[in-house]
Amino acid sequence: MIDHRANLEDLGILPEPRFFSTLQRGVRWGAASGRFMVDVALDHLQGRGTPDQLGKRLRTLFQRVGGTAVKVGQQLAARADLLPQEVCDHLAKLNDDVGPLDSEQARQLVAEGIGLPLDEVFSDFEDEAIGTASVACVYRARLRNGDRVAVKVQRPDVARQFSEDLAAFNLFTRIMEWSTFVRDETFGHLREDLHIMFGEEMDFRLESRYQRQFRKAVRDAGMPWVTAPKVYTQLCTKTVMVTEFVDGIPAGKLVTAAVAEDREALADFAAMDIDPKVLGYRVELFSLWVRFEAPFFHADPHPGNVFIHPGNKLTFLDFGACGMTSRRSRLNHTEVVRLSVKDDPGMVSRVMLSDLSPLPYIDLHEFRLMMEDGFFRVFMAMDDENAHWSERMISGLWLNLLEVARDYQLRMNLDTVRAIRAFLLYDTLAFRLDPQLSMEPLEDFLRDRATRQLKKARAVVEARSPEDHRARQIAFQKESLQRFQQMAVRARLGFEAALGAFEAATNHATQVGIALLRGLYLASLVGLLWTWSRALKVDHSPIVLGFLTHPLTVAAVVAFLGVRLRKAIRSLERIAAQ
Repeated sequence: MIDHRANLEDLGILPEPRFFSTLQRGVRWGAASGRFMVDVALDHLQGRGTPDQLGKRLRTLFQRVGGTAVKVGQQLAARADLLPQEVCDHLAKLNDDVGPLDSEQARQLVAEGIGLPLDEVFSDFEDEAIGTASVACVYRARLRNGDRVAVKVQRPDVARQFSEDLAAFNLFTRIMEWSTFVRDETFGHLREDLHIMFGEEMDFRLESRYQRQFRKAVRDAGMPWVTAPKVYTQLCTKTVMVTEFVDGIPAGKLVTAAVAEDREALADFAAMDIDPKVLGYRVELFSLWVRFEAPFFHADPHPGNVFIHPGNKLTFLDFGACGMTSRRSRLNHTEVVRLSVKDDPGMVSRVMLSDLSPLPYIDLHEFRLMMEDGFFRVFMAMDDENAHWSERMISGLWLNLLEVARDYQLRMNLDTVRAIRAFLLYDTLAFRLDPQLSMEPLEDFLRDRATRQLKKARAVVEARSPEDHRARQIAFQKESLQRFQQMAVRARLGFEAALGAFEAATNHATQVGIALLRGLYLASLVGLLWTWSRALKVDHSPIVLGFLTHPLTVAAVVAFLGVRLRKAIRSLERIAAQ
């Protein structure tokens, strides 16, 4: 089997582009972009230079270049912080459907990807692809154990083609900036973001990891009506991904029936226990969980990537594009919703500014006023029962943020842009299924969230049973007793050492005292003899003078004083050392 711990150093990294292939793609990009700029210039001269017309021109540009360039255009559709919403809407319509792989080529690519002959893994592998795109093709198969699976195989050398198209796109955008067609470094961060996005999408190991974690997260959150296909991890590599095959109805079909109020189609859905209002409620409830609790989110939840099933259940497909949500951003989103209920656009603008930090040098006061004005209009629409459903979506707050950021040409974090687009898709799907959707999902979500938090706290308490608590108490008492005994031993040893030092110092002090007393005694004796001699009127001057001046006397006195002084000094040194 495949060792998934090995060869992960290239996770999500695109290969280096080939020079001549990049040059060839660059020529095609150059020809198409030159025609694009001429068409845009003519539109401005003729008074048709609207964002809608620009979106049409850009879509035509990517279609002319063809190949993986269409995928570049689709990714640009998510960058409403750089492009007007009308342009993004046109780019979202780009279709990257291409012809399927040859059946023999597909079989060979799957076998090479998983490193095993197909006959050892699959009992049946269908030749006709059930899904085709510029990146991969999907085939239906059956494992040896009987499980029906979907096999996603990457087109040959498509990762390098993306790398070459990105290199050509980088050159194209730099020419636009150099020619002052757009402001300098307008696409600087976009070029980096595209490399990141395509690097993730070209590596099926990342996609399989996201899909596994998604299944676990929704299960832990207590949402049995949401799931994703099971992943067969041991058969997933960088270019091949094997998942459970899911039979379902694309959400787009139910949306079409609900919007058109097709009674016959809705009756058929009702017979399968599928209710648009229930599904709209659940989609909105799920989107709230994604905003406030999920550590990551499906970044492309368009109706084609959502299947519905009897019992109003949802299955999300295609986790090639996912975004991360930090704890800080989740707290920000929670605070925005809380302030939205209070109709406080000023505080909402303060919270949302953190999503744009660090800000460049701009007129911050004017920037905030523009944000607050847009937020106020959204709040007014949310309180208006007669407003169109597109005006009552809470994602309108983030759309307003994108518009203001684009006016000031502020670059937003890639995950923030992905999150805004994903939340817009969630809200759009929910409100198209039920245009009369109210704040009920938010209230239910907050209640369910409190219940989940209570269950977690209860699980922690149950894990710490009384027996375990008593055992921990006994262990703590034993550990405390051992520490006390160690401290007592260290204290006793320290006291004994101090006592020994005190005794040694006392002995030395005694010796010094005795020496001093002896000296005083001798001095007193000499003084007494001197007094008696004076009393007897003995003329001792010659005798004393001769004795004191005798060399032997002087030498004896000096030697005596030297010995005593040296002993006294040594004793004092020992005391100081102790």
